[in-house]
Amino acid sequence: MKNIMLLMSVLSLGFASDFFYKNGEKVFVEELNSLNNSKAIKEYVTENGEILKFKNELIVNCKKDSDCLSDIKKTGLTQVFKISKNFYFVKLDENQNIFNFSQKLYDLSSVKSAQPNFVKERVNR
Repeated sequence: MKNIMLLMSVLSLGFASDFFYKNGEKVFVEELNSLNNSKAIKEYVTENGEILKFKNELIVNCKKDSDCLSDIKKTGLTQVFKISKNFYFVKLDENQNIFNFSQKLYDLSSVKSAQPNFVKERVNR
């Protein structure tokens, strides 16, 4: 049953409008509706059938010698935290669309990349 739902999700990606940029390429995704899906972590499926999980957070890589922080704040985002010289962690509110803000930030001249903060499961060795 789970495989059928995954296949249907992948086939319907032709109509997906949500995407983010990964290495300069658009990655189209569609949200999976799961009964055990928490509000904090959402699951998405890519065109290739890969399952991605992330919270409503972005990692922004700024171009060298740019005033990236002020550009980010001009988009209306307020929860912006510097994590290194050119990287910022951006926390979105629950009602803000992660993909819309990822695209807005990516389009800024001071931003090199802006993508969701991926959640990976720990694997014990």
